[in-house]
Amino acid sequence: MSLPTVHWLLRPIVRRPIVGLVVTMARIFLFVSVTTPVLADDAGDRLEAFTGGHSRLVWVQDQGDAQDDTLARGRKLRLMGLDSRDGLGERALRTAIQNYAKPLLTPDGSAVVYSDHFAGKVFVVDWRSGESRELCAGFALDVWADPVDGTTWVYHGTRNKPLENYIYKQVRRTRIDAPSKSEPVWDATQIGPDNFQLSADGSRAAGEFPWPDAGVADLTRGKWKKRATGCWASLAPDNSGLCAVFDGPHRNWQLRGNDPNRQWVINLNAAPGMDGHEVFHPRWSNHVRYLTLTGPYAVKGALNFISGGGPKVEVLIGRLSPEFDKVEAWLQATSNTRGDFHPDLWIAGGEQSSVPGEIAGDPLSPQAAELTSDLSHTVFVWRDARSQNQVGGSGDVPESCQVVPNGAVLFDRHFAMHLRGGMFVASGAAPAGLSRCDSTGQYALSFVMTPESIGKQGVGAVVAIVDTKGVALLVVEQNGRRLNLRLPPGEKGRPTKFPVGDLGGARPHAVTISYQAGELRIWFQGDLVRRERTALASPARWNGAELRFGSEKPTGDGWRGRIERVRLEDRSTDKSVLAADYQRLVADLTQRRPLPQWKVRGTVRQATPIPTMEAIAPYRRALILHDVDITEVLRGELQTKRILVARWGLLDGRPVKGAEPKAGETLEFTLESLGGHPELESERQLIETDDVDLPAFLDVGQSLELEQE
Repeated sequence: MSLPTVHWLLRPIVRRPIVGLVVTMARIFLFVSVTTPVLADDAGDRLEAFTGGHSRLVWVQDQGDAQDDTLARGRKLRLMGLDSRDGLGERALRTAIQNYAKPLLTPDGSAVVYSDHFAGKVFVVDWRSGESRELCAGFALDVWADPVDGTTWVYHGTRNKPLENYIYKQVRRTRIDAPSKSEPVWDATQIGPDNFQLSADGSRAAGEFPWPDAGVADLTRGKWKKRATGCWASLAPDNSGLCAVFDGPHRNWQLRGNDPNRQWVINLNAAPGMDGHEVFHPRWSNHVRYLTLTGPYAVKGALNFISGGGPKVEVLIGRLSPEFDKVEAWLQATSNTRGDFHPDLWIAGGEQSSVPGEIAGDPLSPQAAELTSDLSHTVFVWRDARSQNQVGGSGDVPESCQVVPNGAVLFDRHFAMHLRGGMFVASGAAPAGLSRCDSTGQYALSFVMTPESIGKQGVGAVVAIVDTKGVALLVVEQNGRRLNLRLPPGEKGRPTKFPVGDLGGARPHAVTISYQAGELRIWFQGDLVRRERTALASPARWNGAELRFGSEKPTGDGWRGRIERVRLEDRSTDKSVLAADYQRLVADLTQRRPLPQWKVRGTVRQATPIPTMEAIAPYRRALILHDVDITEVLRGELQTKRILVARWGLLDGRPVKGAEPKAGETLEFTLESLGGHPELESERQLIETDDVDLPAFLDVGQSLELEQE
């Protein structure tokens, strides 16, 4: 029991010993029963019993008929508040029904900052009087008090186009008591609207830069580090740097410390009354041990369950354990018949709390090393889907490097590109990077590939550079055991091929292609294997070209395997640099171990239908989970008789054939534990079965043939 809680329990005895004893006994009863979802008449007392101190809660309440404005983008909202000491319970802070987007309590709890999407402005509301005043233009992202002089600043962004995407740029801060004083804060990236939450000293902020790349920005240096893929990124309100990112299933927080190896997951939808349904709007309060969210989302709307909202969606407060490894207790803070969304919680004295150093890790811990420490000439880098993947860009603003999935492709549990019949297309900094190589007349392209087969099935383009007319300018391709480099036709009109090396099984192989002044050099597994004089490998036609991983053509089955550790430089390379890279690469990849697998035959009890694209927007991929009775274990030992089987329902916006079985159908599945696939934490996962708490497995043997567009 915390000291603030003890103080709250005993305060009546100190003031009036006899009468206070009765009050204290009543408060003890409230404290013991505080996690019960049915609220007492005095919601304020229950709130303070749970938090252990004077607390205020703000949120928006939907006044429309559908009660489904979960993103607070409409005009039928009411600004609501709950004070643990005023005895008024849940109440409207303002009488006007209008747009109130993302309400935020000031650090002293005396006021609420909200945005009006229609006015395009930020407003401040006094908690006691409800009087509102305009502060500035834009959208409020966070409110922060300077720990040195106590001045309070509102951080806000400018809405980017297209407006319907609700993405922001050019973050500034404006003094709440002197609106004329405003200054720029962040313009290195665009910002997602869900959360932009600052550390106590104001030097860092968690957010999406933009969605789905979530991480922590260093506001003093104008740089950021990716921590996870997901939404609603939150930052512990102290200076520990502990970051939390909401996962794709809308059920868990991905906790990330400063050390990239310090990461874990805690469940958020196990609160009483949630019944395994999705939750939404998770946000750290001003106290490191308390967070808010809303749920349950059990009404299927026009798009999905989150869009359904509904009158049963309430505000919940969770208290994290001292080890920050679970939510140890829950309080249902609201109890009404309307949808409650976008909560924020203030607890008196919360700014004095802190995360233990051993939990968050050293704020100065180095991030995972790239393939090389010298990135000054790197124009495109893609280590894996978990990494930052940025290059210098123009000026001081870094540019992100992305790979866009096309067809039957996904990411594996090591976050590498996993090609199963489609391709990834490099985007972000890639076009400018290829153009830069065209200008310099030289390049070094490195990558690691792991083929799925080296037999007759192992055929196809691994990496390709293709011009605007679809003509392949450079292709690294597999043909059984052989890996070749194919260049455009020479004088005889036939494609020119150079051998790269023999593939030694379905294991990682490192490749580098380098060119300068008419000389082509090829490295394989860290060794220089070929040096040729040829102008056919020149990057002279790379301006406007496209870097592809997998098929060199938009259609076709494509190569099958994994690709990672991609780097393109606008200069040639030499053996000494590559050799150092290769030693680090081998040390990293040899630590990987396969997951246990089971092959089973099972009968489907209930199936989750394949969703529409509109239902999962802005996602383009979705897993669907089915309730399955195991009738026979064909390989391995598995004691569980009833499980959830996850299958891909949508990839690249297209349905996967056979992903949705019929109830009563008996099928064979090749399974791995779903928990052993961290890359899926950020993917949209849909469960429309009665029992959502069954052990979950991924069907890794699923065929990924897509429906035709």
